[in-house]
Amino acid sequence: MNKLYAFCALVFLSACGSSGIDGSWSSVEDANIGIEIKGDEARLTAEGFSEICPVEGPDQDVYTLACDDGMSFIYLKLVDGNLKVVVNDEVKDFVRK
Repeated sequence: MNKLYAFCALVFLSACGSSGIDGSWSSVEDANIGIEIKGDEARLTAEGFSEICPVEGPDQDVYTLACDDGMSFIYLKLVDGNLKVVVNDEVKDFVRK
């Protein structure tokens, strides 16, 4: 019976669990730039700047952050354990903290 409970818990967590992009990320180029992702919310941070954006997706493994009341979009994709972030057609690499 315990195996049945463990199997059901695993199925539930796989279906409803957090995405692979959840966690704390920092820019490879500038460690002061970071992204904290928890579920359907992301906090972008830089020196003296912080903004919370909703996380949408994934759509074909690409997540979208709709920041500034939907006026600007940031695209995220997990590639080989690193987070590729596309902002204004520029690709930035982020690694887990």
